[in-house]
Amino acid sequence: MGMDVPPIPPLYLLHIPKTAGTSLRAALQDHYHAALCPAAMWDDFYREPALRTGYYRAYCGHFGIGLATYLGRKLRVVTVLRDPLARTISHFHEVRRTASHPLHHHVIRQTLLDFVHDPITVPMVTNFQARYLAQATAPIEHLAQLFKPNWNDAYSLSVAWENASAATHPDQLYHMAMANLLTLDAVFTTDQLDSQTTTLRHALGLPPQPIPRRNVSAGPAFTIDPAAKAQIKALTSVDQALYDFASDTPALRNHYALSDPSSRHGSRQPHAACDLTPK
Repeated sequence: MGMDVPPIPPLYLLHIPKTAGTSLRAALQDHYHAALCPAAMWDDFYREPALRTGYYRAYCGHFGIGLATYLGRKLRVVTVLRDPLARTISHFHEVRRTASHPLHHHVIRQTLLDFVHDPITVPMVTNFQARYLAQATAPIEHLAQLFKPNWNDAYSLSVAWENASAATHPDQLYHMAMANLLTLDAVFTTDQLDSQTTTLRHALGLPPQPIPRRNVSAGPAFTIDPAAKAQIKALTSVDQALYDFASDTPALRNHYALSDPSSRHGSRQPHAACDLTPK
């Protein structure tokens, strides 16, 4: 008798805002159809509790590293990182043009310099990518109780979840985020999406065809205030370290057994030889 092949865990594209996730979610939707969980934000699970218990072959959303624990199931986890300066500027413009964003009416009146100094908007800047990769300081179940039953279009729960980690000490944040980064099944940067397209499609379980870009701004050139640029750099040192590591370490995206569908999130150990000191 042959050995039983373990079932393939569902895919989870850990979508950090403004890291090409809209394009990748559209590709996942085209391939997985109804097998892609409709939830994209934490509030969605609480508005429609059946989404949490239903079985899906793929998930994609702004849930951070804790989705597998929340769902109580193994997941194959893939994420994409972006240059922190470019990601922050893109986030700023996205909120300004998206009327449904909870902070749209606040940010529409801001300059980029305002955005990166205002206590209300700084949580969208401060090591934002690292915080998505770190363990939540406030479990989503606890936060959810504060907003029950107000699961509304403002995504109050998701905003609170993002903001809750904003004060995490950079050293602690770095070590949590890096440790979790090294457990993921595949990590890419936005700069690698074209050069690593075959590996990317394989990691996402997609067929060998191009992935169209969506939600890409094509507006006029944007002049960056030097003071705003300096503030972004000061607020994203951990993000920069993670991005540089992902960019400079081919093993991070190729070491893991993407061809082994029985691989499990969390079953691998970090590379002992890597220098993980922030630069």
